[in-house]
Amino acid sequence: MRRRQFLPAVALGTAALSGCGRFAATASDPLTLSSAETEVEDDETHLSFRRDGDRLLVASIRHDVDDDGRFHPFRVSAWHAEGTTLDRVRYRFATLPGDPDHASEVYLNAPGGREFPEMRFRTDRSGRTIVEVDDLGSQGRGTLTTEFVLQTSDRPPRELAVDVEFELSDADGERAYEAADSVLVEL
Repeated sequence: MRRRQFLPAVALGTAALSGCGRFAATASDPLTLSSAETEVEDDETHLSFRRDGDRLLVASIRHDVDDDGRFHPFRVSAWHAEGTTLDRVRYRFATLPGDPDHASEVYLNAPGGREFPEMRFRTDRSGRTIVEVDDLGSQGRGTLTTEFVLQTSDRPPRELAVDVEFELSDADGERAYEAADSVLVEL
């Protein structure tokens, strides 16, 4: 007879514990940072992400034009607040289909300095160039700067669409954050 009382109690305890696990997972889900504030200064565009009014992450896109007008060196820098670590990054670049030369190519300059983690560089079906690093390791402790070159043919595009996605965490690993936004950079 006690077996009939024991089995429902075990089932109820298991259901309660599975609910606790789900609650704990929710507490550790990444916090999405607010939409970025965009600021344009000359040849540089800044996307500032905030949490409770404090700036937590700034992505800066700086571009130049080579003398012959076909090469557009640009770089994306990701600064993050002290006490945080940049864990993951993803960039997408595309010229717009209505632009005179939407078949431009984006090239990645090899990162220098300390050993750099594995970086994936590819083009998707819609022609966007995608650059991803899933685990920045020690490179995520400081400002991360990645350099690129946009090569065009006769007529350069007017704008470059840039999508940025970041994952960062507190240095102690207790809180994770996600930040993503898009911007059109005038060339």
